[in-house]
Amino acid sequence: PGTNFNDFQEMWGNVKAPNPMALVKGRKVYDRRDPTQIMWSDPRDADEVAAAEATWTWSNNAALVQADYLVQPYGGRVSPARMNYDKIAEAANYDDELVGTTTEGELIRRHTIDGVITLNQSPNSVIASMLSANRGFVIQRAGRVWVSSSQPLTPILTIHDGLLTGGIE
Repeated sequence: PGTNFNDFQEMWGNVKAPNPMALVKGRKVYDRRDPTQIMWSDPRDADEVAAAEATWTWSNNAALVQADYLVQPYGGRVSPARMNYDKIAEAANYDDELVGTTTEGELIRRHTIDGVITLNQSPNSVIASMLSANRGFVIQRAGRVWVSSSQPLTPILTIHDGLLTGGIE
């Protein structure tokens, strides 16, 4: 029902079209750190995509979910050949670091993505929301694309009171 006005009225009554939602565990994503996983090269080849995705595992690691969204046809549509998976693995390692425990004793990983994405959202707004999970960026350099996580930088200078009250060199 719902293919024409009368069928729709009979099924749903005088309301807007329903927007069904489903609760799912998550998505299987490609993780370069696992040598048993493979990445597809042509998203239009359904058999290649299915074979590759069968090797993937479920994860809510922020960097891996962001990278997966960038290569999907409904997401960023970036070719996997352009992705720098070594840099993404560095970000994923940082996101997987344990930072504490819950009151139940469960370990907490640094950055995860848990949420709902609908296909009526623009890819730019989805990736912007995803990047807020790890204060990350999508970086493009020399034709390669990767996501980064907000890893702290090594300090190169310490400014102390003696520098502020003395002369400047």
